[in-house]
Amino acid sequence: MFENIKYDDLLVRHWILFDYDVKDAYAIEPVHYVFKLKDSIHYKALLSGDYSDYVTLIETSKQHDHSLKSFLFLKENFDIDMLNENKIHVGWDDRYNKYIVWDGVHRLALLLYNMQNLNPNWFKLN
Repeated sequence: MFENIKYDDLLVRHWILFDYDVKDAYAIEPVHYVFKLKDSIHYKALLSGDYSDYVTLIETSKQHDHSLKSFLFLKENFDIDMLNENKIHVGWDDRYNKYIVWDGVHRLALLLYNMQNLNPNWFKLN
């Protein structure tokens, strides 16, 4: 099922409750904006080193289980071997003919940032 999974096969959802330029949104849903991983707030923060939109995203959407400190810790200590146990959860979406990431956006953003090829064993279909 995931044998040939590529970054372009994956979409992420952001619940954006602040002034953010959504021009790169892949789709707009009733509550969420859908982005390709390369256009996600997480990945853009890694590329630019500016985490202000990431911080605003997690604060305004009340994602209390996330923090900039945790994200930066993950970045500095990222070990791809942990993905064998801590899989990235995705679901197939027929509307987009792509997978939606349910859990693992930070890990995926780091994989792309580190230019790591995807391993199908790192994924779990919900």
